[in-house]
Amino acid sequence: LISSATRPEAYDLASLIGRGLMFGRKQPIVIRMLDLPHKTPKLKALVNELMDSAELPLEDIVAITDPDIAFRDIDVAIMLDTVEFGESLSETERQKQCLKIYKGHAEFLEKHGKQTIKIAKKLEVPVETVKNVVVWGKAGPFAYIDMMHSNIQMENGKTTSAVELMKNDHWIKHTFIPHLREKCSENMPADAVAILKAKAIVEHVHDLWLGTCEDWTSMVVYSNGEYGVAKDIFFGYPVTIPQPRGNPEIITHLPFADWAVLEFERSAQELVCEKERLVKLCEGTGSE
Repeated sequence: LISSATRPEAYDLASLIGRGLMFGRKQPIVIRMLDLPHKTPKLKALVNELMDSAELPLEDIVAITDPDIAFRDIDVAIMLDTVEFGESLSETERQKQCLKIYKGHAEFLEKHGKQTIKIAKKLEVPVETVKNVVVWGKAGPFAYIDMMHSNIQMENGKTTSAVELMKNDHWIKHTFIPHLREKCSENMPADAVAILKAKAIVEHVHDLWLGTCEDWTSMVVYSNGEYGVAKDIFFGYPVTIPQPRGNPEIITHLPFADWAVLEFERSAQELVCEKERLVKLCEGTGSE
């Protein structure tokens, strides 16, 4: 299921899923595209366009405007719903509207759900050879993007530290991290980052579905206090998923560069503050 399926990234996402990049090329796929009734013409046009270029493993794409049908017996729900920033919309009001949307989705999931990149360019290497970059916290202006432990698979088969190859902390701190924070910002136009979002979703679910083998990936998971992060929040950690459809396992005891400790702590504190704001909204005590 893809909800809010007329968003810019939905077309790219459905196309990538249909080509087998999320679940593998041998897994038959049926995609349900859900959106509001008044968007039916655009939704149907999108589905028709995708079907015209469909190939295996995609078996079918269905346009749906009734969430009671859309959420029934699905294996994976990818919810793209958001409320865009606007001049007349405060951040608190935006969060309230998002809360209403996702509360509705949660009710349908409860009812119907089954129980069951820039480093490569700098070093002039293929993107797929860059491994183990970590996004601590969450994507956005306070994310700490950590490449201290990242490595490059060289043509001779050997693995080399990306930091040692680069030998340029100034570029990491003042070019690489700000660039990715800007790309992750919710202020970026949706069309400008649609394919980036689609590819990130595909790779994320692919790892959950098929596992990561020995590689790491960054994933937002429930915190039990690892690395001194507050408990009971969702936080971006380096994880492995040893088994297909298994639970992510956090990589522990990674060291930080001296200059990075403050970046990490700021990212962690921002999520604590965000949790407090959202709890107040859920309890009806949030203010503008």
